[in-house]
Amino acid sequence: MATPESIHRLLSVASTLLDHAATEVRDARIEPVRTNIERIAKALAEVMEVRLELYKAQPGLAPQHPAEPAELSAANRRLTEYMYNASEFELAGDITQAVATFRAFLALESSPLHQSIATGEIERLLRAGGA
Repeated sequence: MATPESIHRLLSVASTLLDHAATEVRDARIEPVRTNIERIAKALAEVMEVRLELYKAQPGLAPQHPAEPAELSAANRRLTEYMYNASEFELAGDITQAVATFRAFLALESSPLHQSIATGEIERLLRAGGA
């Protein structure tokens, strides 16, 4: 029998699978990459809308996130900006510039977590396309 908890689990799995699918489309370069990722993003947004309705009806199912320190929030914003710029270069086929974008981020960022993410992206780019 369907319960709010079972629906929550299914929607959580669906969100994770869609997120992974977008990453795979990007990495495998399934053309048109941007359009395909946007389609997946729209599906993910629709799933999130259902999750928000579920959380209104069952507030106890909503994730409880601790407040984010201002320093971490600023590092998240910086990384998001650099990741966006790097992805634009990657989509244009300019892996060298995408890697350079992440290296510029590493030169400015002191957060070990965010440095680790950027380093992982550099490694992924170098494996996928060389630079």
